[in-house]
Amino acid sequence: MSDEALPPAAGPEIGGPAPGVPAVEVVHAAGPQVGADEWVARHLQRREYLPSWLGVAERAAERVGWWPRLALVALAGALLPSLGLGGFQLQVGIDSLVIALLAVGLNIVV
Repeated sequence: MSDEALPPAAGPEIGGPAPGVPAVEVVHAAGPQVGADEWVARHLQRREYLPSWLGVAERAAERVGWWPRLALVALAGALLPSLGLGGFQLQVGIDSLVIALLAVGLNIVV
């Protein structure tokens, strides 16, 4: 059936106000909306730091990039055996790292 054969629809137009229903005024909140870009953009303004020297250290740590942190961890891992750890302590450390990696992998899979 073609559109030309249908009779015109009676009643209000699509998208128009319904007869007998009062119009509702939408009032938006003055502050940022949850999930809106403005709320996300204000993230750094809402960041709270510790009030002592730990807050200063936290701010300084945020400025360090990912690669320098990885280099520090790799350096610590390379120097750790030279501190005189015995074979047992080194084996316990390696086993702990393997268990931690397995736990993270299991959380990602499940």
